Parts: sequence; C-alpha cells; structure tokens
Amino acid sequence: MRNVQQRISHRFLPTSVRYWNRIFSRMSLCDSWVELRQSIESHTHEVMEQFSCTYRAARTLVWTTYAHAAGGEEDNPFQELYIEFLQNLSEEELPLFICHTGVGLDMFEGRTESEAIDLFHEWLLEDDDNAIFGGYKITKDFEVFPVDEL
Repeated sequence: MRNVQQRISHRFLPTSVRYWNRIFSRMSLCDSWVELRQSIESHTHEVMEQFSCTYRAARTLVWTTYAHAAGGEEDNPFQELYIEFLQNLSEEELPLFICHTGVGLDMFEGRTESEAIDLFHEWLLEDDDNAIFGGYKITKDFEVFPVDEL
C-alpha cells in the first residue's frame, strides 16, 4: 500500500524532481538526496497555510523555490541548504550532481528530458573547461573520471 501511495504522491511532483529522484536514487549520494528532498518538502504545509493554497500548489511552489536556489538565486530560503548539500558531496559526486541538477533545471523550464540533455551536451562542447570540476572531468554520458586519467 505504501508503494502505491508513494507513486501517487510522486506523480504530482514536477518532472524535474522525478528525474532527480530517478537519477540520484542510483548514485552513492542517494541517502543524502532523500534527506535534502524531505527537508525541502517539509516546508509544504507551511506554504499551504501562508498562501492559503492546495497541497499540490504549495509543493510546486516549494520546488520552484528550490530550483531557483539551485540555479544560483541569492537571498533564497533554500540557498543555505543547497550550498551545505554541495559542500558535503565528494569531489567525484559533485560533477554528477551539478550536471544532473542542470538538466533538471532545464526540464523545470519546460524542456523535455531529451532536450535538457542535449543542452547539457551543447554546454560541454562550448568550452573544454566546462567538463572539469576540480580534479574530475565529466563526459557527455555522465561518466566521471579523474583528470589525470584522461
């Protein structure tokens, strides 16, 4: 029964969040992502009360606010939470999280997953340095390698 409730609940998530759930659940940062997601969603009832809106509308507003924080918006209530999350990632996880977050943000703006991934590929081709994150490099297939191995 819980599985059914979970699927129904996830059906009303923005497509970008469903993408992040699918991608991050297969990664070593899965537990951290679940904690971050729960922390974000814990604000839904507060938003419902403050704006007198439905649960679904409040949830969308909460995720929109998170997306803006992940997109670099300053003075955002989730900015500190997002930065703290980034700081706790390993150097190898960071490029994957940032790039998949970018794909999700493009989806949040209305693009399909394929279109968003194509934009990621275009971004990688714009400048060789775009693929470098500290000591790691990410490929168009979302594989991460130490820079010295390439």
